[in-house]
Amino acid sequence: MSNFRTRILGLATMATAFVGVSYGQIVTCVTGPQTNPTLRAEGQTELLAQMIVTCTNTAGGAATSGTVYIQTSLPITSKGFVLASATTNEATLVVTGAGAGGTVQGVVSGNQVSFSLPPLAIPAGAASAIFTISNIRVNASGGGAPQVTESGILSYNVAGPPATSSNTAIAASAQGAGFILKTLGPASLIALPAVGGTQNYTVCGGNVVGAALIATNTSFTVNINELVSGAFLTQAGEAGQINPTTVPGTNANIGTAASGDVLNVTLANVPASATAYVPQTITVAGTTLTIANSTPVASGALAGLVGLTGTSGTVTIPYTVTVGGTFGPQTFPVPVILQFAANSAAAQGPVTVAVSYGPAAAALAGPASSVPTFLAGTATTVNASSIAICQTTMLFPFVTNQLGFDTGIVIANTSTDNLGVAGKSTAAAQSGTCNLSFYGAGAPTPATGVADPGGSTATGTTHAFLLSAVAPGFQGYMIATCPFQFGHGFGFLAYNLTQNNGAVEGYLAPVLARGSSGPEANTF
Repeated sequence: MSNFRTRILGLATMATAFVGVSYGQIVTCVTGPQTNPTLRAEGQTELLAQMIVTCTNTAGGAATSGTVYIQTSLPITSKGFVLASATTNEATLVVTGAGAGGTVQGVVSGNQVSFSLPPLAIPAGAASAIFTISNIRVNASGGGAPQVTESGILSYNVAGPPATSSNTAIAASAQGAGFILKTLGPASLIALPAVGGTQNYTVCGGNVVGAALIATNTSFTVNINELVSGAFLTQAGEAGQINPTTVPGTNANIGTAASGDVLNVTLANVPASATAYVPQTITVAGTTLTIANSTPVASGALAGLVGLTGTSGTVTIPYTVTVGGTFGPQTFPVPVILQFAANSAAAQGPVTVAVSYGPAAAALAGPASSVPTFLAGTATTVNASSIAICQTTMLFPFVTNQLGFDTGIVIANTSTDNLGVAGKSTAAAQSGTCNLSFYGAGAPTPATGVADPGGSTATGTTHAFLLSAVAPGFQGYMIATCPFQFGHGFGFLAYNLTQNNGAVEGYLAPVLARGSSGPEANTF
């Protein structure tokens, strides 16, 4: 999983002599070169390289039963299980070569795993016993030194007359066993070509996919960022060095993984009425992520997409690695469509997006119950789509009811139109009563939040009223805030309208976009 290579798990040791009445013995052990793997900083069941130790007896006597101890700088989390009514562990020692061979499962205690050797004899001479130690996993998520270290001890007995026993321990200083690297980047969003960024919505507009799936239906696209080549593993990729595939007949608990890695895309602050639609599979450079146990939409514009609903405003999109690739770190784009009907959701701040590994659990200090297991934590979030209220705010820059003048106000609700394809309206029909706010001399009390005297303005209608009807004696500017989009206003100042010296002037009220978080599109 990494290109780092070094001499790791080096148990090349200096010999320690066994001293007996008539028998002396020296056993020398060396380890072969190994690949120094990448250990994911998010992982709690990260697999160390297989250790292969070759031991030779260079003196008289014979080594018999004993124990191999492996010590690591991190807690050992190789999966625990019950075998033959006894609690044991997937960490495995296989003995081959000189003497009797055999396979032993380890017993884990903190940072150490021990293997009780099967009947063994290392005769003096050139023949060697080979110890292959597999399936040692560690919790790499606790931080600390980026390099994991490992050391080992072989403690054995010597048989032969007289019937005495003693131990010769061979040990080595801790050697490098892997590098801890962060492998999953925080979620990031990419700009949508059709709208130039995250698609935002309004309460009255919603987002309903029609007969065709178009670019503007996509709410946002989130990137799952793999930082290290091959970090995302399939179920087979998470297996230990010894498992039923590599060693037929092996117990199904030994070295097996329950699933591939899961990349959870978690959406929070999602309206209860919304359904998130995403692709069932995403493939980039030979790596495939799949939403397992899901049925995509069979037909229509959303065909092939999987619809997911949330709980308490949270939607989790679980992508499992089903096909692995090793073509460098990759970015996996996930387009998300949040579909919800008009007026089915309230105005709210942005939906947030985070990406994390799964399955996740609290920090492990001992054997895991399942592989893989990742540390449950708080992932960095980014903001996505928001839902704004349906509103048009119009400025009437000068209105007066002083010195013989009065001002006529006209408000139009143009949320019904024929500007779409085949004359179909592109807007959602909206209605409501505007609130008027007055700033200047002679303002009424209260000066803000004054109800439009024309009442609710229905879609496709206009109405007019005089300033003197709501703010007699006022002169200044007025702001009309209407609970519908596509509103427009007209101001008409009149002096002595029925007299020979009368004067009139009119203007269009500009639409104010300041403070709006949603697309207004209030001008045609």
